[in-house]
Amino acid sequence: YLGALEAPKWLIGLVLAYPSLFAAGQIVVSHRVPASRRLSVFRTMTAVSLVPWLCYSALSIVWGEAWPRALHWVLFALVQAVFIGMTNVVLSLYWEIMTDNIPTRRRGLLFGLRMAGIGGTGLAMGYVASQVLARWSTPLNFRISFLIGSTCFLASCAVMWRVRDHVNPEHSSSTGPVQGSFLPYLKETMRSVWSEPNYRIAIFFLVLLAIATNGAPFMVAAAREQLHVT
Repeated sequence: YLGALEAPKWLIGLVLAYPSLFAAGQIVVSHRVPASRRLSVFRTMTAVSLVPWLCYSALSIVWGEAWPRALHWVLFALVQAVFIGMTNVVLSLYWEIMTDNIPTRRRGLLFGLRMAGIGGTGLAMGYVASQVLARWSTPLNFRISFLIGSTCFLASCAVMWRVRDHVNPEHSSSTGPVQGSFLPYLKETMRSVWSEPNYRIAIFFLVLLAIATNGAPFMVAAAREQLHVT
């Protein structure tokens, strides 16, 4: 979308780097949010994060043609910062909830089904997305896609209010933020993670994945501009 709006490449790179930039906030959230409130914080922040994107999509469909291109750059970068930032910082809460509520022997199967569901739905919706993009001209087709996607995402958040969180007994005494200052907590967390070989391997490949994720869109743009790939 930013490429279609001829946004500067540094801005495209910044937006693509949002997941990595905001990921560090997960440590802060884990430190500050008690187990007793993690579900309410997670579902509220996830739902609220979609509101600016939904508003931008709807308003840009109606009045977007009259807005300066630079205004679209700024607004889109801001709404993505809100959406990606808020959803990324609460990911640690999501995994805490999943880990506490799924028995160890069933985690592999259920996590696999979750990923299969995400992948299968993405593939199935590819055709629908292609029809939307082909029906309207650029960049209106992107904005309509954003409106459809953010509306469906926001509507799907309703199911989170049916979740019943069962806190691990080790966390049940947490009624407020984790005691102690943040820096010692961070130091202990990093020491614990780095001392575990499986975590070191996971971090290594996650770094490679982040690099690939940030670089792939530029490869697509270069293929279009230099090789004239459609």
